[in-house]
Amino acid sequence: MKKIIIKISISLLLAGLISLCMSPLSCKLTPEGIKLITGDYKSPELQKVFLNKNNNLEVSFSKKINLLTYSIEPHIESSYSVVEESEKLCKLKLELFSELSPGSKYSLLGMVKDEIGNTLTFSVPFYGINNSVPELEIVELHSQNGKYSLNGNPVLLTEYVVIKAKSSGNLAGLVFCSAYDGEKKDYLFPSVKIKEGETIVLHLRSNEDGCINETGDNLDESTAGFSKPGVRDLWDENNVARLGDKIDVVLIKNSYDDSILDGIMYASSDNLDWSKELMYTYAQKLVESGIWKSTSVLEAVKTDSLSVTKCMVKTGSGNSGDSWRIGVCKENAAKL
Repeated sequence: MKKIIIKISISLLLAGLISLCMSPLSCKLTPEGIKLITGDYKSPELQKVFLNKNNNLEVSFSKKINLLTYSIEPHIESSYSVVEESEKLCKLKLELFSELSPGSKYSLLGMVKDEIGNTLTFSVPFYGINNSVPELEIVELHSQNGKYSLNGNPVLLTEYVVIKAKSSGNLAGLVFCSAYDGEKKDYLFPSVKIKEGETIVLHLRSNEDGCINETGDNLDESTAGFSKPGVRDLWDENNVARLGDKIDVVLIKNSYDDSILDGIMYASSDNLDWSKELMYTYAQKLVESGIWKSTSVLEAVKTDSLSVTKCMVKTGSGNSGDSWRIGVCKENAAKL
């Protein structure tokens, strides 16, 4: 009878331990038996991936981890270390032994585990840093879309921006942003080596044949309407309206560090304030970067006389709307 009672007691104890292992407490089977573990039992969380300019990749986790395995695709030779910076921050640091192609996509794949044994398998993208960012200047912007007659023929003129390269470099990782359109419609420039003095035309619609991105040395490949020989034509894969017709704040930024390369604020006289919060945010960025002197909509380029056949043209070197005028598109460098 005593043996039966002992067996029942052991069975109940095991059942209780198994129930505990299914509860918010945690458990682990060891050679000595089942070990109860209290505290945080969640898997590590991957918080951030950062590639610095020294070609070192840092991956932040929410707790102390051990690296089980990792690889980089396409393959890059590397070494690693794990550094615990606090109870809630542990970094996996990888030193990459090869230069990355600016703007090219890479993937870090791996598996880590915490002290309890919870594992996390991950695959995260990162991009090669552009260490040769050129100095760029927006010199012309056409914000409307429509048809007009040229020599008796109907012509479709869409939104575009003309950019002058004030120094040589690479466009990889640079972004054209419109506050009117919102961040989801940002245009990411491809990896393109440009020379000082080049003219770049970013067409914000590509709704006809011949919209060829001129990413090499041949600047005469694009055959779509308003492509121009000797000018580097780039095309956004988009066929709907872009930019605010008469009010917007646009800028070119470096996606790596969010530094602003150039931008323009424009609005018609009947606007006493920015119509979207993001417009004010971008205006602040332009002022903080020294590109514009005031966030006020009253200091923007005046667009009252803007139409399908007219665009904004930079005529001065100042940092306000006074440095721009409204001109006929066919009189300017990019078109016709």
